[in-house]
Parts: sequence; structure tokens; C-alpha cells
Amino acid sequence: MHQARLLIFLLLLVVLPTRAMEFTLKPLNLGASTQVEALHLEGVVQEGDSQKFQQFLAGLNPSVEQATIWIALNSEGGSVRETLNMARQIRSRGFIAHVPAESRCISACLFLYAAGLVRVPGLTAANAPFKPNIGIHRAFLSRDFLARLSLSQAQDLTRAMYQSLERAFREFDIPPAIYQNALLTSSSQVRWLSEAETRSLGTYPAWFDEYLLARCERLTSPELARDATALTREKSACAMQVIQDHRRQVRSALPTATPPTGD
Repeated sequence: MHQARLLIFLLLLVVLPTRAMEFTLKPLNLGASTQVEALHLEGVVQEGDSQKFQQFLAGLNPSVEQATIWIALNSEGGSVRETLNMARQIRSRGFIAHVPAESRCISACLFLYAAGLVRVPGLTAANAPFKPNIGIHRAFLSRDFLARLSLSQAQDLTRAMYQSLERAFREFDIPPAIYQNALLTSSSQVRWLSEAETRSLGTYPAWFDEYLLARCERLTSPELARDATALTREKSACAMQVIQDHRRQVRSALPTATPPTGD
């Protein structure tokens, strides 16, 4: 097996607990008076979950899928290969990624959060203290596998693993500082992102933010530049429209099932 593929196959960011990833469609509370229908991803990402996720999305009623643009995350990570495949589906289909205040998003789950075209951290009551719930740590190979390697083999594979992960961090627009802090945190520990670090992930990936400015001319008007609240509201409305347009294009490009023919 090619070394890079071997790495991704073996690479785990957490020791897998027993709770497998589940995909459910149910309401999500966004504040005291706002509720939306959301796709909830809860549990540990295991082998085969990216295909299950694809099948789950394909099985949704088209009108339900079009209207469901929020993803709520509650996961302690899992298989990096499967997580990255799921993250690419989230990015390509256009979702808002959210980690509810009462949930946690640890390790590989960060890629699922960062894959959102819009990223919304845990929402707390006004004037409430920040509650960290996104955690990172150093990646590791399966420990049983790693212990059987020679020192030079362990060095080469681990270095190649970190290089692969660094590319994944860039792919999903995660600030380099967060990757560096992950490297400095033992795989047996969790470093919770501070409020400043969580904000550094941004509401929109930088490229998407620029795309919104290009698509929505009003965002560059002098009036909005003087009113931060109005600008935020207008950009949010623009992002929703762009995402919905994109999702319609994705849906129309998907192959349709061919009805069975009679004998």
C-alpha cells in the first residue's frame, strides 16, 4: 500500500469510544425564539461513515434537503480519512456548521466544523461567559501499530502524517496557529480553543467572504460600512441566498434514478 494511503488508513485523532456516528434530522434551537430544522451529526466517526453520510443525504426528500442548511455537531472525532470525506461533502453541498453550546467538537470533528461555508460557534445568553467546546490535540497513529515500528520508521511515518494533516488544515481554511497549537498538545490531552481562537476560524472562510463581496454589491456600500450590525445582517442574508442557489445547482447536477423497465 502506498505510504500516504497507509497513513490516512491508520491515522486516528482520538481513541475510538463505542458510540458510533449517527445522522438525524431534528429541530435545532438558535436562541430563545428561533428554531430551525438541522442535520445532527453525533458520535464518533468510524470506517464507512462517509458513505453512510452520502447515502443519508441522497435519501432525503429534495425539498427537505434544500431547506436544511444547518449541521449541528457533537463528536469527539474518529477516523481522519472518513472525517475528511464527510467534510468535503459538507463543503461541496454548502452547509452552515454549528457546535451547540451544550455539545463538543473535538479533534477530527474540527474539519467538519471548518467545512461549513458559514461557521457558527456555540451560542450563549447575552453577557454569559464564553464556554469552550471545540478541542484540539496532536494526531497519532494507531498505538499498537506505532509501537511495532523502529525509531526511524516511526519518525518517517509520523512526519508524513503531519504533512498530510497540514494540507488538510489548509484545504478547510483553518488558521496555521491552530494547527501549530494542535502539534504542541499531546494526543492524550485536549486543548480547548479560546474565544479568540474560535473567532479566528471566522464566520466565513476568507475565500467565501470575498465571493460574497463580489456577488452582493450592497455589502460594499458606504452606508453599511458605517453600521456593523446592518452589515452583518446583510452579509448573512447574502450568504443564505448564495448557499441556496448553490444547493439547487448541486441538486440539479446529481444523477436521477432510472425507473425500472418492464419485461
